[in-house]
Amino acid sequence: MSIVIKNLSYEHSDKTPLFHQVDLVLNKGEKANLIGANGTGKSTLLKLIATTSLPAIQLGGTAYYLPQINTNQITGQTIQEALQTDKKLQALHRILQGSVEEQDYVDLDDDWQIEENIAQALQYWQLEAKDLTLPMHQLSGGQQMRVYFASIHIHQPDILLLDEPTNHIDQATRQLLFDFLDQYRGTVLLVSHDIELLNRQSLTFEITTQGIQAYKGNYDFYKMQKQEELSSLQHRIDTLSKDLRQVKTDQQKLLQKQQKAVGQHKKAEQKGGLPKIVVNTLKNAAENSSAKSTEVQVEKQQKLQGELWELKDQLEQVKPFHLNFNSSNLHTNKVLFQVKEVNYQYESTADCIWSTPLNLEIRSGERLLIEGVNGSGKSTLLQLLAGKLRPTTGQVERLTPNIVYLDQFYALLDPHKTILEQAQAFNHNLLDEASLKNTLFQYGFRPESWAKPIMQLSGGECLHLTVCCLNLSLASIDVLLLDEPSNNLDIFGLESLYQALKTYQGTIVFVSHDMNLREAIHPNRVIEM
Repeated sequence: MSIVIKNLSYEHSDKTPLFHQVDLVLNKGEKANLIGANGTGKSTLLKLIATTSLPAIQLGGTAYYLPQINTNQITGQTIQEALQTDKKLQALHRILQGSVEEQDYVDLDDDWQIEENIAQALQYWQLEAKDLTLPMHQLSGGQQMRVYFASIHIHQPDILLLDEPTNHIDQATRQLLFDFLDQYRGTVLLVSHDIELLNRQSLTFEITTQGIQAYKGNYDFYKMQKQEELSSLQHRIDTLSKDLRQVKTDQQKLLQKQQKAVGQHKKAEQKGGLPKIVVNTLKNAAENSSAKSTEVQVEKQQKLQGELWELKDQLEQVKPFHLNFNSSNLHTNKVLFQVKEVNYQYESTADCIWSTPLNLEIRSGERLLIEGVNGSGKSTLLQLLAGKLRPTTGQVERLTPNIVYLDQFYALLDPHKTILEQAQAFNHNLLDEASLKNTLFQYGFRPESWAKPIMQLSGGECLHLTVCCLNLSLASIDVLLLDEPSNNLDIFGLESLYQALKTYQGTIVFVSHDMNLREAIHPNRVIEM
C-alpha cells in the first residue's frame, strides 16, 4: 500500500469539526482524485498526509507535496531552493573544489549526476537554463509552476500529493503536466477543479463532513454514479411518499369505520334491544380496538414521515444545483459597445497600457474571448466596458443598461451583509418577504443560513448568491462581462457555472485561462491584447 488512512478525524482550533472518521486506501501506482465542496478539508487532508506523522496515516514510500501556490507571494526563495537541490549542489561544488568534509558527502548522497538531472528536468518543462541562484519572484507565475514540476521530475518520489496543480499555467504546460502524470509510475492523489485532469485519473474519492466515499473511476464515472445514487434516492422518496399517502387513506377509512361503529352502538342502546351491560361491554371492546388500531396507524405514519424527511434532506445535499442567468431579449447583431480611440493609464505607471489606442465594436449575440499575456490589459478592458474605469483617452459608448460584470471575487456582494440582507438589497422587483425567502431557498440557501455573513461564504455559495441577486434585480441580462469567474470555485460550483453559461442567451465578453469554461462559452470571436 502507498497511502493508508484509518479513522482520521480533524477539527479546527476552535473545536469545529472539519471531517470525521476518514478511511482511505491507495495502492502503489494508483492515481486518484480527491474532490469535495469548498470547506470539506481537501487541502487540509493532503497537508496532513504530507507533513504529519499521525498514527492514522501510513505512507509506503517518499512523498512530494505541492500545495496551492500563490505566485504573487513567492519571495526570497531561489530557483535551486524551489527545486530542493540547493544543499546537494552546494555540497557537490565544495567536493569538486577539494572538500573532504563528511557532511558534504552525506548531503550529496551519491547523486553525482544532480546537475545533469536538473538540466534534463528544466529542458522537459521548457525552462531555459538559468542561474539557479536567481530569486523565484523574477519568474512569471507559469514559469514558477514549471520549476516546481521540474522538482518532481528530479526527485522521482513514490507518492505525489498535488493541490490545484493546473493553476497559473498555460495550455502548453498543462499538456506537459498531463503527459508527465500519464508516464509517472508512482502513486498520485490530487485536488483539482480541472475536469480534464480529473478524467485522466482512475479513482475518485469524495470527502464530506461524514467521511470519504470511494468511486472506482474518473470524474465522469463519479458523476454517473452520483446520478444513479440520485435516481435511487428519488425512487425511494417516491415509494415512501406513496406508502405515506396509503397510510393516511387507511387512517381516514379507519376513522370513518370507528365513527360508524360508535353510531351503531348508540342506536342499539337507544332501542334497548340488548342489556345495558352487554352494550357497554361491546362499546368498550370496540373503543379499545379502535384506539389500538389508531395508535398503530399513527406510529406507522410518523415512522414513514420521519424516513421521508431524512431522505429528502439527503437528496438536497447530493443533487446538483442548476443555475440560470436571465437571458437577453435583444435581437442579435445589435451594436452594444463602441470603443473609440481608447487608452488607459494607471497612476502608478508613466505610460498608457496600450501602445496603440483601442477601437472595438461589440454586437449582441457575440461570445468574445479576450486573450493576452499578464499585464496586457485584459481586465482593464473589461472594467472599461463595465464603466468601472474611465478611459484616459477616447470614449466607450454603452448602448444597453443591462450589463453585468463578474470577477473571481464576486464584487457585486457586500461582504458585511448577511445572505438575506444582500437579497433584500437587490430586490428591485419588490417581491414580498415570503417570495424573496422562497427565491433564496430555490438557490440552495436554507433558512438557517440566511443570517450568515457574505464574508463566510465559499466561492460556490458566492456564485449562487450573485446569480440569485442578479435575477432578483434584472428581468434580463443583455451582457455578461466575466473576469476569471471560475477561480475560487470548487468542482461543483464550476459545473453549475458551466451549465449556466451554456444555456444563457445573450452576449458574453470574457477573460479566462479555464479551458472548460472556454468550451462551455464556445467563443465565436477572439481578441488578442
